[in-house]
Parts: sequence; structure tokens; C-alpha cells
Amino acid sequence: MDVIIETSQLSLPRWSHERLERRVQRALKRVTAKVKRLQVTLKDESGAKRGRGKVCTVHAKLAWGGEVFVTERSRSTARAFFRALRRSRTMVLRAAKRRNAFKTQALKEVFA
Repeated sequence: MDVIIETSQLSLPRWSHERLERRVQRALKRVTAKVKRLQVTLKDESGAKRGRGKVCTVHAKLAWGGEVFVTERSRSTARAFFRALRRSRTMVLRAAKRRNAFKTQALKEVFA
């Protein structure tokens, strides 16, 4: 699984990109085989207003060609990041389950 972490209007230390990548690997280790590429974008949309302006967007390209998009907003960058990872893991597992159900149904129709 390739992991790409981008930031927009948010400055992070150099070491934090590596740390965030390790967090992504650990959080999604159950679905590593199902995800070909994962792009995480962290953005600060609030500027000086201090509102719910931290946004984390996760774009996962799945091994069989599907895609999963998750966007999470919060006051805290870390909270938006972790909630987006949790939701993306759930969405990938749900997409895999749906795909397997479709394949099983297609095989039943072929061999019936």
C-alpha cells in the first residue's frame, strides 16, 4: 500500500510525515491487501478564526479498481486525522464485503 500525505495551509515538522505514515499503516493493517494507494490530505480552512476548520480527506484506491473518499472536520488536526482513518477503514471493509457478495451471487447464477 502506497501512502501519500499532503498538507495545505498547515505546517507540520518533517518528522511528523513519517510518524503519520506509520499511524496510517498501523490503523489500516487489516485492509492493506485491499488498498493499492492511500492519499491523506490535511488542511486548515479556518485560518485565524479558530473554528472547526481542520479537515482531513482520505482517498483510497482499492486493489480491484474501486475508490473510497472520506472527509472529516474537527477543531483538532489529530482528531480529524484519526476519525477519517477509522471511517476509511470501515468503508474499505464494507466495499470489500459488497464486492464479495456480488461475486458470490454471480457464481451461484453461473453454476445454478
